[in-house]
Amino acid sequence: KKLEIYVKQNGHCSIPNNDPVLGHFAKYTRSEYKLYQTDPGASSLTSERIEQLNGLGFVFDPRKHEWDTKMKKLELYVKQNGHCNIPVDHPELGSIVKRIRSEYKRYQTDPEASSLTTERIEQLNEL
Repeated sequence: KKLEIYVKQNGHCSIPNNDPVLGHFAKYTRSEYKLYQTDPGASSLTSERIEQLNGLGFVFDPRKHEWDTKMKKLELYVKQNGHCNIPVDHPELGSIVKRIRSEYKRYQTDPEASSLTTERIEQLNEL
């Protein structure tokens, strides 16, 4: 019930782990979801509960969600402007592209030290 209220009040179900009301629940649920993916019998989550949470838009992987959100913004920019040469002083995307460019340089020298993956680089190249 608290989760439904959160969604109504915030318009999303991307609960930060440090949320004072639902943070512990979110962290525990994400942990159980990871366990479910590798060994469903070892997790307290059921497929039915996962479906319920998905129905509310619960974000099981905040990092992936954040990346997907950034990619949608970049895709929209490319669609509207015909290119992906976004200046670092762009009000909405500047900090995003600055971080991605920095991570790409890091990836080129030490892929393990970068938050970029081959899959993410391919996504960016497809823009």
